[in-house]
Amino acid sequence: MWDISDEELVKAKCAKIFIPLIYAEIVAQIVHKWGIDEATEKLKAFGRRIASGILKVWSPKNISSIKDIAQESYKYLLKQKPPIEVQKDGRAIVLKDSDCVLCWNVQASGLNYCTPYGSLLENIINYCRTKNPKLPKIWVETTKSRAMGFDYCEHVIHIKEE
Repeated sequence: MWDISDEELVKAKCAKIFIPLIYAEIVAQIVHKWGIDEATEKLKAFGRRIASGILKVWSPKNISSIKDIAQESYKYLLKQKPPIEVQKDGRAIVLKDSDCVLCWNVQASGLNYCTPYGSLLENIINYCRTKNPKLPKIWVETTKSRAMGFDYCEHVIHIKEE
């Protein structure tokens, strides 16, 4: 596993508990103030801003495919390796996260709490296109979330028609 001290492990576990609680309260306030549609757009913008900040200090090393970029990004950012499946037609890549920290113990109606992950991935992958122009342009849609009662969160990476 990781080579960290017991104190660091306790801090990590606390963060995994408290960050989702704080995030859930913030999202609830956003929904209350602006409604679900506007809240979704604000969460997407939040993910884009996070991606911009991350890309200033880190970017994926393996940029040979969208699947590789998504896997490396998830592993680096969330210390997870969720299953990623390329659809048969090759026009979509589906990432399934059964341990989403943003949807931890939240039940919401009409809002995928992990929407920022989708826009974060979208921005990182599209940034990688500047390094590897052979990569197609993509857009990401968060189609399922644990916050909506599903067993996992699902981000579909759609390949744009050129």
